[in-house]
Amino acid sequence: MVLFGGDDGVTSFNDTWEWNGFGWNQVATTTAPLPLRGLLAFDAAAQALVLYIDRVAVAPSELWQLQPAGWVRTNNTAPPGGKPVFDPANGLLALFTSYGRYDYSGGSWVLTGQPSLNGYYLSDPARGAVLGIADLVYQSTFGAARTVVAGTGCGPLGTTTLAFDQRPRLGSALSAEVSALAPGVPTWLLIGLQPANAPLGGGCSAYLSAFSVALPGAADASGWARIATPVPAASGLIGFELWTQAACFHPTGIGLSNGAYLRLGL
Repeated sequence: MVLFGGDDGVTSFNDTWEWNGFGWNQVATTTAPLPLRGLLAFDAAAQALVLYIDRVAVAPSELWQLQPAGWVRTNNTAPPGGKPVFDPANGLLALFTSYGRYDYSGGSWVLTGQPSLNGYYLSDPARGAVLGIADLVYQSTFGAARTVVAGTGCGPLGTTTLAFDQRPRLGSALSAEVSALAPGVPTWLLIGLQPANAPLGGGCSAYLSAFSVALPGAADASGWARIATPVPAASGLIGFELWTQAACFHPTGIGLSNGAYLRLGL
């Protein structure tokens, strides 16, 4: 348990203390924020304690991280009037304010939700959600970025597979990875808005009812095609769903991959 700052009615403090189960011990820190009240949260993704300080009209609000040498400021553009909490649903630090919910992604705060409750917030890993406590207890329904692979692939040289190197988070440089099974094979990533599961014969199936976008690529010397699929950093795309499948054009036939469902988010 960690305590930062506080005041005695006259003086504001910026010291840090830890409770060891028997008593409080002051933590020696070479750096610390200017004295002012703050709110602490544990960032489970970074495995670090973070401190949010709302300076309101005095200066931009700040985010600090407790490191072995002391407090290190990691961001000075935090929205005002916030309450920080780690959201296990998307693995990001969230800030709930009267202006809306913000998520800390890639060193920046991104607006992802509507104005928040005027209450307290707790991270609930067992439920995979944030709990908001006001007159009642509320559970957040925020949808995180998600990838789900389904079905099986086919092809003249073996099973063609499709996977992605990460979840489709807003602003990410997402890459589709396709096992074309031979060097130089022309490969396309097909993207559609509606799923399907239509057997085509020969162990192949169509996992898209139709495709709206086809992104080209080619297999490298190891037989893998990596197709860049950047995700725009637009908060309006949170929760947007896409279905994908890869097609490889071998000289002896066409290989179709498994399907992959993408939900854009953070």
